[in-house]
Formats: sequence, C-alpha cells, structure tokens
Amino acid sequence: MEKLNVVVLTDDMDLRIQVKNQITSESIVISGYSDFSSAAMLKIESMFPDVIICAIKGDVENRHFSFIQNMFCTVKGCVIILMSDK
Repeated sequence: MEKLNVVVLTDDMDLRIQVKNQITSESIVISGYSDFSSAAMLKIESMFPDVIICAIKGDVENRHFSFIQNMFCTVKGCVIILMSDK
C-alpha cells in the first residue's frame, strides 16, 4: 500500500511537534516541514506532497492566505488543510 505523503507547513516549532504527534497512522508519512517563507514554495514542490497541513497559531493573516493560494495554483493534485487555534 502506498503511503500518503504529507508536508507540515508552520512558522511555530511547537505546532510542528503537535501535528507530528497526532499523525499516528502507518499509512501516512510526513515527508518534510516548512514555513511560510518565499523560499518554501520550491522546497514544498520538490517533496511532491499529497497533503499539505498549514498549521497557524494565532490569527490567520493575509500573507498566509496569499501563500496558500499560490500553493493551490502551483502544487497540482495536492489537498491543502488550513488549521488554526482561533
């Protein structure tokens, strides 16, 4: 069975750890982590994710929405999940 390739996208190290600890299925593999920086898009594309989890602590800002919209148009065939504590 092929594993689901997941990338976790967050600026907060604690959230990276929390998301990692919540994914316990053997059919899911976290292939990498990134942030919302301008260089992150190339990094994310090279990971060929099936799912990108965008975890944001605090308010979701316009820069987050712009980045996610750009990912949606650039990374084809990928599901993007946006989660926030607010």
